[in-house]
Amino acid sequence: MIRGLQTVLALGVVAAMLIAGAGCGSSGSSSASTAASADTTTTSTDAESGKSGGGGKDASKAEFIKAGDAICASIPQKYQVAVKKLPKAAQENPKKAVPAAAVPPLREGIEEFAELAAPQGDEQKAEEILTAMEAAAIGLEKNPEGELGGPKSSFAEFNELTKAYGFKLCSSL
Repeated sequence: MIRGLQTVLALGVVAAMLIAGAGCGSSGSSSASTAASADTTTTSTDAESGKSGGGGKDASKAEFIKAGDAICASIPQKYQVAVKKLPKAAQENPKKAVPAAAVPPLREGIEEFAELAAPQGDEQKAEEILTAMEAAAIGLEKNPEGELGGPKSSFAEFNELTKAYGFKLCSSL
């Protein structure tokens, strides 16, 4: 029941963390989750300092990628929590589960990503990535049962842009 929904969503929204955290309960998967949580905490601080622009240096590309990947890692974690809170019937129906459980964490990720300080000279690329992430959320809202992976996916452009830029987790979201 839930497994069928997870299979559909794993192709897109939850792919990064399900792959990283699916280790059948081994201690390695909890370490990955813990590391992602720690990175997410760091990301909030990084995003706030980037947002304030308080005379600090511009973010390096490596810092930007690390912070962005931490945001992307948090999206599937938030989805997992949200989907468990849905009534059983909604969990089994992508038309209900995707808008209720997958889209809100993606929207939060978009807000966090927008607050990151882009590396100097890469502002346009960062804006393109953010726009593609927003388009992915709109695509999920409009077609919750649509393809979540591959060239017809609403995530296709986001995955392509983040992979080309050097993101690891975001490029498999």
